[in-house]
Amino acid sequence: MNARDALLQALRDGLEGGFCLDWRPAGISRAWPGQALLAWATQLRRRWHRSLPPRARIAVALPNSPAYIAHWLAAWQGDWVFCPLPESSPAERTRRLQSLRPALFVDWRDGTLREHWFPVDDTIIDPAELANIYWSSASIGQGSAYGLSYAALLWQWRQHAPQMELDRQSLLRNTLPWAHVFAGVLELLPALIAGAELRVAPILELRHETFTHLLTVPRVAALLDDDQIYSLRGGNVGGAAMDDALARRLSGSALQVGYGQTEAGPGISLGARGEFSTGCIGSFLPEVECQVAETLRYRSPGQALGRWDGHAWQSIVDAEGYVDSGDRISPLPEGGYRWLGRRDSAFKLADGRGIQPEGEELRLRAQYPSLQQIVVGAPGERRLAVLAAVADTDPAQLRRRWQEPYPLYVLPPDSWSSWQSAAGKPRRLALYHDWPGILSQAYRIGGGK
Repeated sequence: MNARDALLQALRDGLEGGFCLDWRPAGISRAWPGQALLAWATQLRRRWHRSLPPRARIAVALPNSPAYIAHWLAAWQGDWVFCPLPESSPAERTRRLQSLRPALFVDWRDGTLREHWFPVDDTIIDPAELANIYWSSASIGQGSAYGLSYAALLWQWRQHAPQMELDRQSLLRNTLPWAHVFAGVLELLPALIAGAELRVAPILELRHETFTHLLTVPRVAALLDDDQIYSLRGGNVGGAAMDDALARRLSGSALQVGYGQTEAGPGISLGARGEFSTGCIGSFLPEVECQVAETLRYRSPGQALGRWDGHAWQSIVDAEGYVDSGDRISPLPEGGYRWLGRRDSAFKLADGRGIQPEGEELRLRAQYPSLQQIVVGAPGERRLAVLAAVADTDPAQLRRRWQEPYPLYVLPPDSWSSWQSAAGKPRRLALYHDWPGILSQAYRIGGGK
């Protein structure tokens, strides 16, 4: 049995064996059993079969919903390539659609599904084993499209699902968009195959709920109270570096820290249950080979087939078959590795002094827990500055506590939405581009003149 057949059989077993989507749009709970989702997917496949040749691309811009699952399943059933588009500006969505050139695009407007059909582009030659195309989070530069094979997805599931210990009694709480590779591969796929229950509801309801499993990013995990954290039976926290305060809260729980990238498919490392520390990314999964020098280089059975540049597939590996992650890491004395920052986020001040901002941001988050989001910036300027989001904090109290040699500029949390990726990481390139204008609208604390 090939990888596609193995995944489809496992999905069918889970959908028919008990999977249920607890979908709560507008606060109303609607249960979608797996058999209903499978029937919807089969109906779509039969209808599309008349118009779509094998291996055609199907792009979707859908929220986490029954429609997302049904369209994904239909694409796999029909041997088409599933291409989910994460939420973005209209201009960026247009750019991505022009790059993908799908035969069918499905979006969701005002509660209505709309299909947009295009002529099949015969110049696109996709690998026969290509299953999905995911977009990177665009925290540095524009998002890039990476292709995952059925074999890579099967490997990711086999590596991560046993660690989460999902079963038909599990209730997994969704907090991340499935259009991004982290939740799309490591949450949705294992939940469907396990026949578990998966709840989709607004983040604001999270602290009033009980659930058994959670796969999320640090900024969401920080919203949980201690009773929720220690009642969990399993899950994964990844997607961004973790500060010391959250690491202490998660220590001893059933959660694990994970690390990877879109091109990693997405996971290449996991920590042991309940073992957390600042910036820790755990240890590398079996079959993952790595070299740690200036940056981490890895190769894995679960990594992407390549990067789509709008015209052809580009290799992501070097002459030795390794992917350069662009991430700087270092070994921890107790085992595993710590993330130190990205090579392409470093910058220089006007005096030539090099700055690696992520390490300083982790230190500041531990020192000043009231700062919800932090970006160290001022590339090309004479001195550093810190931009942060703060909620419900007395500015006078923060002014007394701020002991750093550079100024702090404070914005309300709502002002961060356009500067933040789905994983909670800042979109540095956009922030740095508009840095002076953003600081002019912020409240300044400390740092002299």
